[in-house]
Amino acid sequence: MKKKKIIIVIIILAIFLIGFGIWYLLSSQEQEETNPEPTAPPAVEISTWEDIIMKNRGQNHYYIDYNFQITGPDLNVNGTLTFDINHDEQEQLIDATITKNEEDPLVYHGIYDLYYNDRFYYNLDDRSTYLSVDEKNDIETIYSLMEKATDVNTETFTISKDEMQNILEQSVIRYLTETKGDDVITVSNDVVFHYTMDEELKLLKTLNAEFTINDDQTMTVSYTFQTGSDTAA
Repeated sequence: MKKKKIIIVIIILAIFLIGFGIWYLLSSQEQEETNPEPTAPPAVEISTWEDIIMKNRGQNHYYIDYNFQITGPDLNVNGTLTFDINHDEQEQLIDATITKNEEDPLVYHGIYDLYYNDRFYYNLDDRSTYLSVDEKNDIETIYSLMEKATDVNTETFTISKDEMQNILEQSVIRYLTETKGDDVITVSNDVVFHYTMDEELKLLKTLNAEFTINDDQTMTVSYTFQTGSDTAA
């Protein structure tokens, strides 16, 4: 059960990190529409990360791949999460594998119910058992940090090292980075996220960032969005 909860926290954190970028991007573009400039980027038709997950502009079946890696002198963490989102079935399949050094990998396969939106079913044969997650306070905290992004443009946005440090101070990140006791996770540099947009769907297509934590650990994150037609091709 503890491993399942760790994976679920990682899944939520992954969604928050991607949502972090979306919120900043769209907030900046709304300001540019109010005061248009010749070089202003085209308007994006969505308003929040929730629009990608819950509405997705008519795409009923799509995939999100999220990967991260943390490396250091004695540390090697690899994580892969795949979201298979099917609005016709009102559910979201989740596959996740987290490997830390030589430890046994944490593996998760379950369903996130799009109708009840707070239920993670970890036994696919028995829907009477599930984990319930209250995301409200966490989401409000993340969104309050989103308002502090800087240097938002058509290709990148920047999050200060202090704000990123606040995001990463989660118990699961402390576990993965082997941060002990009262030690604080430190972020060594401002984090620049590079992104691309799908011009047709007006959705985030890719997102990548690399930064240093705890002085000697490198953390990289990447995200790719695919529709069912992308995968079929």
